[in-house]
Amino acid sequence: MARIAIEIPEELCQFLEAKVQQGKFANASEYLVSLLNSARDESSVLERALLVGIESGPAEEWNSADWDDMKRRVAKRCQGS
Repeated sequence: MARIAIEIPEELCQFLEAKVQQGKFANASEYLVSLLNSARDESSVLERALLVGIESGPAEEWNSADWDDMKRRVAKRCQGS
């Protein structure tokens, strides 16, 4: 495994130490690796979603009625939650 040295502000260092003290991670390195893995996974999900959009066909321009319809559907969905 590779080793890197980083400098972080004291405030973040205290936050990191608190996360380790909570017991979910054995040490700061384990916590940071977990954060990096999560960031990589989220990036992959976003990339896949973008590719699906690109492959779905040509874009269609929306007019104000299309946007209004979308707003109504989102508002309705939020009210149902």
